[in-house]
Amino acid sequence: IKRILTNPAFKGITIFGRTKRIALGGNRHRVEERPPEEWIEIPGATPAIVSESLFDMVQVVLSMPKRNPNVALRKYLLTSHIECDCGAPVVGTCLNKTYRYYRCRSTWPTSTRPRTCDASYIKADLLELEVWKAVTEVLQAPEVVAEELESQQGGVQLLEEEMARVGVSIHRLTDQEKRLIRLYGMGHVTEDYLSIEAGLVRKARAGKEAELSRLRQRRVHIRDLDGLADRVKTFCAKVAGRLHTFDFDEKRLAFKALQVKIVVGKSGARLQGAIPTNLATIEQTLA
Repeated sequence: IKRILTNPAFKGITIFGRTKRIALGGNRHRVEERPPEEWIEIPGATPAIVSESLFDMVQVVLSMPKRNPNVALRKYLLTSHIECDCGAPVVGTCLNKTYRYYRCRSTWPTSTRPRTCDASYIKADLLELEVWKAVTEVLQAPEVVAEELESQQGGVQLLEEEMARVGVSIHRLTDQEKRLIRLYGMGHVTEDYLSIEAGLVRKARAGKEAELSRLRQRRVHIRDLDGLADRVKTFCAKVAGRLHTFDFDEKRLAFKALQVKIVVGKSGARLQGAIPTNLATIEQTLA
């Protein structure tokens, strides 16, 4: 059952060159798996029988550690509000059953994909403290929200143009990979040449697709800001006098009200939402 649940062919992905034969002398040989960067995807070769989103959701569930119901569940303030620079979600984890950290999901492999990110662990206490500090400053000065939101929404046209440019690059790289596969099918290039060249093309395309994904998320984020200024002002008026008494759940409500999103990378963290530019970057060492 697990082999079925983790087989990417069910979401319509066909991989060429995943393994290679190693001669051992005589009639003997062994089959060895190639590094993932040498795999070649053949678009449209296998019809999908489940949606990609459903398949990916299953992989997330399968990658989750088994929970011990006798162990108290530790809380992570930024859950669902934080992602890695690589685009993957960031989740809470506990080392030695004591120290809380955040880490990118793509920093460990699953049954369907290798490790694709080398981001470091981030101390949960430090990051949560700095994020809440920025959010508190906003909640105490709601008049800055309208100006910040207006500035962000003014960049939609430039964002659309950038998305179109990246989309053209992805289309060209896809066509280039298809041409390589056709050349191999006609016997004009060797399998080794195909593996090397197609691997380079796929790496370049993956980078562009990740960039496009981030731009799309940014567009959704900007669209979600519509009407947020008035809601934030109302929320601030209700809570400004008691921020120092906020518990875990109330802080989570504040993140939701400001539509806070944290993007972490090697240089620190960036905050998005109704967060002024001067408060949007946390440059301290968080590891």
